[in-house]
Amino acid sequence: MMKAFPHVTLVGDTTGGGGGNPIRRVLPNGWMYRFSRGQEVDPDMLQTENNGVSPDVTVWLTKDQFDNNIDAIFEKALSLLTY
Repeated sequence: MMKAFPHVTLVGDTTGGGGGNPIRRVLPNGWMYRFSRGQEVDPDMLQTENNGVSPDVTVWLTKDQFDNNIDAIFEKALSLLTY
């Protein structure tokens, strides 16, 4: 929902598209089921379920960065800050 604000820049990768405030229940036989309590849409009324939210600035982490505890997304976000 932060994407709706003009002064916000999303940095990273497209989200997984999950949402809808899911509810989980267990049946008497032990099976579990899950469903969305509601529909999630963006400010343009486009459904985010399965589509995700795309960033304004795309940054992917490499295996080398991950292995060396380097957060390229955070570093990019810091570089974009203006005071």
